[in-house]
Amino acid sequence: MKKLILLSITSSVLLASCNKTGDSNRTKCPTNIGCTMEFRMFSITIQNMDGSPKTLDSFYTLLKGTNTVLENSSTYTNSKLAQIKSTGIYPAISDEDLEQLVPYQNMEVVFVGFKNGKEVIRHTILVESDCCHINLKSTNNPIVF
Repeated sequence: MKKLILLSITSSVLLASCNKTGDSNRTKCPTNIGCTMEFRMFSITIQNMDGSPKTLDSFYTLLKGTNTVLENSSTYTNSKLAQIKSTGIYPAISDEDLEQLVPYQNMEVVFVGFKNGKEVIRHTILVESDCCHINLKSTNNPIVF
């Protein structure tokens, strides 16, 4: 009996940890939804014409229509930025940005990249979210220029 009570309490705590109330964008979500522990991140691969990684000096992703910045190169360490630049695979949106999205609605995010102080790429990505994770709806990948 004690094990059953302990299991019940543990389950309640786990479900409560995914509670999405308090944010106006999350009002379509049940108050005690059980989300998986997976973490989703979608990236954009940017290449030169010869297939080698395209190096950007900086980048950000914004939510179209609100201009809310979601991802920003200034939030990464120098070693992580070096890794991103060496592969040409740039983070565009992740589950960390979930609170900015309206659940079950297609939304556009715009990836913007800079080289030598000039904007060299502006690419729109269609995403949606459920109450737990983001989902990629469409993009062109890799981007070659």
